[in-house]
Amino acid sequence: MRSLSMFALVVLTAAALSACNKDAVKTSEAAVPAPARKAGLWEQTTNIAGAPPQVMRLCTNPKVDATLPWWGGVAAAGNCKAVSGKKNADGSWAFESRCDLGGGGKAGLTGTGAGDFNARYDVKITVVTAGAADPKMNGRKDLTNTLVWKGECPADFLPGDVEVAGGMRMNHDPNAVADEIAKAKAALAAQEAAQKEAAQK
Repeated sequence: MRSLSMFALVVLTAAALSACNKDAVKTSEAAVPAPARKAGLWEQTTNIAGAPPQVMRLCTNPKVDATLPWWGGVAAAGNCKAVSGKKNADGSWAFESRCDLGGGGKAGLTGTGAGDFNARYDVKITVVTAGAADPKMNGRKDLTNTLVWKGECPADFLPGDVEVAGGMRMNHDPNAVADEIAKAKAALAAQEAAQKEAAQK
């Protein structure tokens, strides 16, 4: 159970923990066809046999979502690269991805997701790992991600904010810092302009 739980934690949080790594942007799922997911707050529950469910929350907008895999919240971590993606005749979506998790080995992920990408959808994923330092991490594991749209992001959530079990929050948006700096500069420029205009009166 311990190794399964650890694996789920890696899948859920690795990208969030590496958000400051610019390479994470280069390895997004946006390079292949993918469903459009509604902006707002999504809650993801991951279930693996023999392990307790793990829940995370993610605030998205179109820009942030373009850097994330639709099938697993922030799971495009560990130098993951999309191999393929397509919409099936029945309306479901299929994907295939490859990940290099360093000491966690190399993993191949395949899966299918179905449902309403504006409200709720389920993704069944098969992960095959090899070369992990911990032998228990190797082999095949099946998991299910259920993603539910909870509404607009709360006022204290920024696009890209990821909240995992225990309330720990990180930000996956690679442009978050730059955006905040730009907002601060714009506010300062507006304040200086207002002061200049007031002084001229």
